[in-house]
Amino acid sequence: MFLKRLSYALTAVVVILMQACQPVSSRQPAKPFYEQALTLEDIPKSDFTGLQKRLGVGKDTTFILNFWATWCHPCIEELPYFEALYPQFQDTPIKIVLISLDFPEQAAEKLPAFIQEHRLQNQVWFLDDPNPNSWVNTVESEWSGSIPATWVWKAGKRAFKEGSFANLEELKSFIQPYI
Repeated sequence: MFLKRLSYALTAVVVILMQACQPVSSRQPAKPFYEQALTLEDIPKSDFTGLQKRLGVGKDTTFILNFWATWCHPCIEELPYFEALYPQFQDTPIKIVLISLDFPEQAAEKLPAFIQEHRLQNQVWFLDDPNPNSWVNTVESEWSGSIPATWVWKAGKRAFKEGSFANLEELKSFIQPYI
């Protein structure tokens, strides 16, 4: 009887030790962006060339970029549609990035506060480019530069929409061919 109990105890110890020695996944669920972006320094920023380099990786990744600003009423009205996509795509090869075109002299004060107030889950990127006229036509040759605007691409296929989406279904229809 004693040996039987000892055998069970040793088996339990071995099982526990084996489980303890298993590599623990380092992948933690992604935190919503608003939990990370408390100041402008917490928000990724660069000029357009830097943005292209940073986002241009991953041939199997679909990129959905929404160009917007905190002072743009139509932009703010459509942000909930992009936010509604966050839980659906957060652990997939689909990157939704909200590209802020806020004025550099106002961004430190307005952008982090806006992100917190609206609890934005998707990543926000502050595009701090001194010459927007140099990159607007890179995104789309027919783009006037007005916002909101959305650019989607995956493996050489791309689409662009200038203006806001009327509802979530319109946004989903626009991005569906790239998912």
